[in-house]
Amino acid sequence: MAIALVAMMSIGFSSCGGDDDPVIDERGDFYYQFTLVDRGTLSESEATKLIGGLTADSPTYTASTKADAIYRYEKEVENLRVGFSGNNSFEVAFKIELKVKQTVVKSNVIRIYRSGCVVE
Repeated sequence: MAIALVAMMSIGFSSCGGDDDPVIDERGDFYYQFTLVDRGTLSESEATKLIGGLTADSPTYTASTKADAIYRYEKEVENLRVGFSGNNSFEVAFKIELKVKQTVVKSNVIRIYRSGCVVE
């Protein structure tokens, strides 16, 4: 009887995740990937330099849980928004993605305008 109950519970728990969500380990090496969406007023070389600088400043880190990685990601997005919220001398849009094992966990587009910054 106990074996049947354990088997039923394991079947029930294995189907609790969302069918659309890829399976992501709770612990993993998370990283950010930046891609250019619209170079705006920047030249191609300036846009490449910006994306390269953002990538270089965001190392891979091991999060103890997926929730911890998402929390860190949201803080990073907020820091970028605040950092570009002043008077900017350029306009550009880029995508930031939180990834683990090449799987996107969360993403946003950050649009920098001369007058401020918007996170989509």
